[in-house]
Amino acid sequence: MNIAVIDLGTNTFNLLIAEIIDSSFKTLHITKEFVKLGEGGINEKKIQKMPFKRGVDTLMDYKLIAQQYNCQHIIAIATSAIRNAHNGNEFIQTVKNLTQIDITVIDGNQEAEYIYKGAIAAVELANENALIMDVGGGSTEFIICNPSGLLWKKSVEVGVTRLFEKFHHEDPISLDNILAIQEHLHLLLKEVIEAGEKYNVRTLIGSSGAFTSLAAMILCKKNKIELLQKQKQYQFEMADYFSIHQILIQSTLNLRLKIDGLIQERAPMIVVGSILVNFVLNQLKISNFKLSRYSLKEGVAYTFAEKK
Repeated sequence: MNIAVIDLGTNTFNLLIAEIIDSSFKTLHITKEFVKLGEGGINEKKIQKMPFKRGVDTLMDYKLIAQQYNCQHIIAIATSAIRNAHNGNEFIQTVKNLTQIDITVIDGNQEAEYIYKGAIAAVELANENALIMDVGGGSTEFIICNPSGLLWKKSVEVGVTRLFEKFHHEDPISLDNILAIQEHLHLLLKEVIEAGEKYNVRTLIGSSGAFTSLAAMILCKKNKIELLQKQKQYQFEMADYFSIHQILIQSTLNLRLKIDGLIQERAPMIVVGSILVNFVLNQLKISNFKLSRYSLKEGVAYTFAEKK
């Protein structure tokens, strides 16, 4: 049986076509489109006209791909941008009318559980507590876990689209902008940092998205990008990350567009994304930093497979 899983994120719509085999799956096709659903309206809780159209058009394309793979089920999951938008239901109904795709809106807790299920399938957990972090456009999910299971989770409305539109006003970003973001994060992530300290977290697992871009930039500098393409996880060297972080916060958009390994569509918001990651690394004194190539869509596929 083939299924299609669509993750309707605030910045990207991700499509996974998978063949269900027993209680697992085999990936047949993956694609993503930078829909930027939250562009120009996320902090006003509205999907603007052009992002609305881009989102609908992308899902029409994804429906065709699912049909080409003879998918028996299409599972479409909506997160922060749609669940918080005043016209989120209008978007859902428009998609239903044009594609017959039923979109399920999930809350932050369910989102965190799917991300957890995807990440632990990609990264082997050591016998310690780890923090999984998934940076989205509208929200960021935090999950503390160990090999025995999930210990704590929280979804915070602090995604890169929100940070970019609220704070990134100069190019390159100014020190004042950075300090304003950090002050904002101190308030919003207080509970996350307290939980990390309570559970003595020293390992951070970054789930997909911005973390993949950070790893790709580092590996391109080392002429080892093939390492990322061959494996489900990647071990960051802390010095490598802090080096690329400094390059990002000092660069203009034009310079970032020329960095090998950085997808063009991520270049505007990668700065605030790295500031968010850097904040968590420093606050929790993280010494072990990993990338999981799996995230929400893989977690949804595993959940479906286990129920069949």
